[in-house]
Amino acid sequence: MPELYRIIEVSVYSLLNFLPFAIIGLYLFRHTLRFSKWVVAIFLLIVSVLQIGVGNHVAFYPNAVVSVLSLLSTLMYAMFFVHLVKAPVGKSMFVLLFLSNIANYTVIASKCLEGQLFPELARQQYRWSFSLSMVLVDLMLLVPLYLYISRIIAPVIRNQNNSRDWHFLWLIPGVFYLVWYYSIYLLNEGSTIEMALRPSNTLVFTLFNLGALLVYFVVARLLHTHEQNRMLEEQKKIASIQLLQYQKLQEKITETRRARHDLRHHMAVLNGYLKNRDYEKLDSYLADYSRGNYETDSLRLCNHGMVNLILLHFSELAREHGIDFQVEAALSEKIAVPETELSVLFGNLLENAVDACIADSCREKKIIVRIKETPASLYFTIDNTCHQKMECFQSNHYVSTKHEGEGIGIDSCQKIVERYNGIMKITQDADMVYVSVLMYL
Repeated sequence: MPELYRIIEVSVYSLLNFLPFAIIGLYLFRHTLRFSKWVVAIFLLIVSVLQIGVGNHVAFYPNAVVSVLSLLSTLMYAMFFVHLVKAPVGKSMFVLLFLSNIANYTVIASKCLEGQLFPELARQQYRWSFSLSMVLVDLMLLVPLYLYISRIIAPVIRNQNNSRDWHFLWLIPGVFYLVWYYSIYLLNEGSTIEMALRPSNTLVFTLFNLGALLVYFVVARLLHTHEQNRMLEEQKKIASIQLLQYQKLQEKITETRRARHDLRHHMAVLNGYLKNRDYEKLDSYLADYSRGNYETDSLRLCNHGMVNLILLHFSELAREHGIDFQVEAALSEKIAVPETELSVLFGNLLENAVDACIADSCREKKIIVRIKETPASLYFTIDNTCHQKMECFQSNHYVSTKHEGEGIGIDSCQKIVERYNGIMKITQDADMVYVSVLMYL
């Protein structure tokens, strides 16, 4: 049975090696935790106890396979993270592996520092000198690490429109983790303590870690640029819709002025017939006036301002290409979905419908839009004629017919629908494509 002070020494090291990085990871996902803070704290306590148990097992059982226990420990953290965080698995794994690599570097640097400050104790496992060295290294690293994470990593983690990218991005820190694992446990011929005590190894690992941080920086910038391009595309669509509305208002103002000018002439004629008591001609003139073609296009297809603008824009575009555009919209002026998200949903889906109709070879082309709102949900369908088989539904991914790769517009719509725990379904039969969307408000 090991002495109590040795158990405390190992336990303190185990917590220093795990707790700061676990807290940083949870802080990154603080807005998307599955449970309350108290429940998360309980889970964190349980994993901390397990980590202490692993550390003591390695310290006091000489036959323990450290490499296997290290791998099992990482898998335990992965289960902990995925269970607590409501985020794509790839995003959770990226953060987990990123922090694991930093934690590994902290261990190596701390052991090297211990070798310089306490050379005798450094050749023993998990002494208080190791914990003290780790505290010093953490004090030097955690502030710049926090600044790096908050300015570089956190913005792309908070972005909800890049979820599909994380299916592959987590492999980058995953490869770095495998290099760490291989270098520490498989490549090293001596003990890990001897390897860590050599300053040259610490220098190499420092350069390796800086290179990894540079790669993460480049990835974050690429994701940021991708998001900016997507937002510019959406703003461009909104601007074109607003321009159409402005043009229609200008047309209505011109029509109103013309009608007021013509009305004076009509009133003069009617007044003349009335003074001459020529009621027969008066009646005939009024009948001709009523049959006259003075109808104007309605500026309102639904009560919601932004959606109305989008419907008007695509109805105008459809009419220019001879497409019958039908709308049945029961939508209130204000709903619990931001206008920016509504513009992405209706803008992308209606654009796809119009493009499909334009490319279709049939003579009778039509688009039918139905929108229904309830206190708890928003449901709408967009159906359009399409006789050509659309090879755009592969393995639950929507492939663009305008360029190579996945459709960014459809993917954006999918992400918005998922944020409202909704469903988007796209199907096709012989002559129609059917898009159905259900969102819970």
